[in-house]
Amino acid sequence: MTDMMDVKRKIREILLADSAIKEIVEDRIYIDWIERQFRHACITIFDPSEHGEPAMLGGTQDQYVGTVQVDVWSRRDPMERDRLAEAVKAALGRKANFQSMQASGFILGSPEVRTLDEIDVKPPIYRKSLRFTVLYWTESYE
Repeated sequence: MTDMMDVKRKIREILLADSAIKEIVEDRIYIDWIERQFRHACITIFDPSEHGEPAMLGGTQDQYVGTVQVDVWSRRDPMERDRLAEAVKAALGRKANFQSMQASGFILGSPEVRTLDEIDVKPPIYRKSLRFTVLYWTESYE
């Protein structure tokens, strides 16, 4: 069965395997919102709604719609933040990765991208949020 935790783990696996992302964040890709000091640059993956809405129940599979948010963080500068956001978008949009996600029981829509910089803190935190609609499904009932 696929659930939101499976979706987040697969996204993390894909991002960890990408060389452009690894160059910037190494292995600092965290699942869920954790109240602690992150070493920047880093990526966080979480589910802001914390549940999936049924899209279609019954038949051979149950389908759900949810949201997964991938945030990129930098203390260096906005250019590093933007480079990292573009690398995340490219990795998750790559055909081979799309097929891998589909084989794992989900697909991502195009992201809504928002800049959420915190410039009032010292040093500033540069953050960009990529919010994806995700369609995920259970294994076949047959």
